Amino acid sequence: MKNRKINKFATVCLLSAALLCSSGCSFVKFSVQPASKKTSSAVVRKTLLQTIPSSSKRAAAAALTKPQPLRNDGVRSVMHLDFLRLQKKYNLAAVPTYDGSNQSTHPKILYFPNGWHGYRYWMSITPYPGGNDDYENPCIVVSNDMTNWVTPRGIHNPVTGVPKDVRYGGHYSDSHLVMCKSRMELWYRYNAGNRKTRQPNYAKDFYYRILSSDGTHWSNPQLMQTAPQNMMSLAVNYQSGQYKFWYTDRSNRLMHAVSTDGTHWSQVVPCRIPLPAGYTPWHQDVVCCNNTYYLLQTGLYHKKYSFALFLSKSTDGIHFTNGVPFYPSANPVILHNTWLYRSSFFADTHNTFQMMISLRLPGQKWFMTKCSMPISQWNKACSSHQKVILNSSSATVRRV
Repeated sequence: MKNRKINKFATVCLLSAALLCSSGCSFVKFSVQPASKKTSSAVVRKTLLQTIPSSSKRAAAAALTKPQPLRNDGVRSVMHLDFLRLQKKYNLAAVPTYDGSNQSTHPKILYFPNGWHGYRYWMSITPYPGGNDDYENPCIVVSNDMTNWVTPRGIHNPVTGVPKDVRYGGHYSDSHLVMCKSRMELWYRYNAGNRKTRQPNYAKDFYYRILSSDGTHWSNPQLMQTAPQNMMSLAVNYQSGQYKFWYTDRSNRLMHAVSTDGTHWSQVVPCRIPLPAGYTPWHQDVVCCNNTYYLLQTGLYHKKYSFALFLSKSTDGIHFTNGVPFYPSANPVILHNTWLYRSSFFADTHNTFQMMISLRLPGQKWFMTKCSMPISQWNKACSSHQKVILNSSSATVRRV
């Protein structure tokens, strides 16, 4: 989705100012190289990440299972007036953004019951003020309650920097966090800019990843995939030594592949995910729980170009049950006048799915709300094919 209200040169200036303010420094050198961050210690960090001794790896793995002290020294931000005005009405999560708008989308949450480097919840987001994708650069935020989020001390968002060709339409998007053993990985998409049209070239997608052993110090980016046929909203799981991928292709099909190293993929196969008439897959998050793949599917309604969420599940990650409409609230505005966009979820220790739902409220305000539902309720919905509206016994819904 494109909404280019300001020219690219102005965008670069605004991004620079935002980074300077958020860092508290008089000068910040950040990369505009696609998938490259030229910091003085980047190479050292990458080397450390890739050559951790076995004993240190064991210690890091043990840290994931032992309680850790929680921190409260993250960098907080002043909440924008638009957010404060709407927070209580829509139960919005307070998520900081480097541009100061507090508007963001495309969350992916990782949950650590015992904490990981001071926080139970780590989330990747992309700022999206008013739908302006010039700011859609991946960021990391953390929390210990899923409501109040902060920037981890030592991080300068966006952690990916900005594309070198941002003024010509160069564009990052579709970030996703995944744990590979004791290492955190951030995957994200890049589309090159076109000097003539000053728009992104969507004919070819590039997926990069950066790595971190502590969530604060990140490696240089690695190019993982080049896709000439579109690869939107890559969802990544890592299980038993294998990466599992889901994404949406140019024909709005949900696709699946696996890999042992993240770079060399198996043959990509289309998934079966029946959605209501008029909808096709757009963005997605997938969680494996109790040997079942749970899918939170964002569907595109072509007739009105709007978005909704659907619940589904599968035993093999390929053949999914019919998508069941899902609404995080019975609030009439959310039911009737809000896009439900790429959202994220995870299973907690109480057989419940905790969810972070991305909303586009009226006026193109992009915020997030948290909610939860028992896993048994998700299973029941998939079996009964009955829509789910949280906190409501009866409600009707019309498409936005």
